[in-house]
Amino acid sequence: MAANNDVDKREKQSPKLVVAMADFVAEDNTQLSFNEGDEMTILSESSSVWWWAELDEICGYVPVSYVVPVSEYLSRHTQNHDWQDEEYFGAYGKVKIHLEMLSDHPRTLAYRNAIQKHRDVFIGKTVLDVGCGSGILSLFCAKDGKASKVYAVDGSVDIGELTKELVERNDLHKIITVITGKIEEIELPEKVDIIISEWMGTFLVFEFMIDTVLYARDRWLKPDGVIWPSNAKLFVVPCCAEEAYKEKVTAWNNQYGFDFSPFLNRAKTEVLNRPLHNHELDPRDCLSQGAVLLDIDMSTFVKENLELMSENFEFVISKEGTLHGLCSWFSVTFGGIPITDTSECVILSTAPDQEQTHWKQNLFLLEEPVTVHVGNFIEGSATLRRNPKYRRHMNVTFEFNIFTSDSKGEIVYSNKKKYFIWR
Repeated sequence: MAANNDVDKREKQSPKLVVAMADFVAEDNTQLSFNEGDEMTILSESSSVWWWAELDEICGYVPVSYVVPVSEYLSRHTQNHDWQDEEYFGAYGKVKIHLEMLSDHPRTLAYRNAIQKHRDVFIGKTVLDVGCGSGILSLFCAKDGKASKVYAVDGSVDIGELTKELVERNDLHKIITVITGKIEEIELPEKVDIIISEWMGTFLVFEFMIDTVLYARDRWLKPDGVIWPSNAKLFVVPCCAEEAYKEKVTAWNNQYGFDFSPFLNRAKTEVLNRPLHNHELDPRDCLSQGAVLLDIDMSTFVKENLELMSENFEFVISKEGTLHGLCSWFSVTFGGIPITDTSECVILSTAPDQEQTHWKQNLFLLEEPVTVHVGNFIEGSATLRRNPKYRRHMNVTFEFNIFTSDSKGEIVYSNKKKYFIWR
């Protein structure tokens, strides 16, 4: 590597922000590994080939050909995302994924129970079903809710045609109109009284269908209208995950009697920089009570806030154990209607002590587990950043310290790690 290590020269140059155009894996400990979309600070343009940079408080060399200024990156990648929508709607154009969702009884019945329980909200009203998919929510609104009109909109042409046939077969075509197209591009003949949608994804907001729902709210919902779900919360908890850690990490220590540890660091880089999205957390593995990371009021939330969201968290360890990582789940509430008792609202929860859904839980493994004791205090933050290029993707950075007690005694462990969901 041809590089200038002159510290004085580095100190004289003004730092500048750049963004990685592609993934790069360091070849030695003088270089930085990074992923496409990572922002880093250039401290020195050491040579025409390598620059000295800082990423997540770690310094090292990065190849010049892999990075561009932030402004150039945004101009290249924020104008046209059609191909990503083709990928997204193509996936939801397959019947397999809709059978998976229909077979998720806690998920599907939560919507039906909410509609049946509050039928008076739907009787004679107009409804917009955003991302209708198989049309099941539209069917519930028409049959159980007695809505006068339902506009079922989906961006997938393939699934839209099937849903039109489904509506005809169930003799609800006079009430339900299926529209194929993106919410941002279609026109409705009227404003609606209710918007209903099942937009939640991994870590609550992955795929960012919530962006489309918020657009529909601003464009098509009447001023006194109802949006369901009305509220969404994202939770996180410190947890034990011994089996998952063994399967993904320590399995490399020994394979068929051979020492496979040279693969260990690469495994940590490749596997632990993303959550395990199909983890089933045993409630007994929770080391504390969960904390709320996001609390979204769907009637007022501003979609521009989806670009960057940050929240602090605190935990008091309630049982002895090994901290392998953090685990997340979410809940949504069907409220926003005039009721005297909020306990009457139906809640769909993916918490570990509830019946499992197809979302399950998301496990963010640490690179090195740490032993914790009753009374240990964890203080930290989570920062969610939407990918500027792959708009349905994001990353989340967890940063925290573990103290001996809640009076913030000695720091016994510190951690900062970024996870990609999924790009």
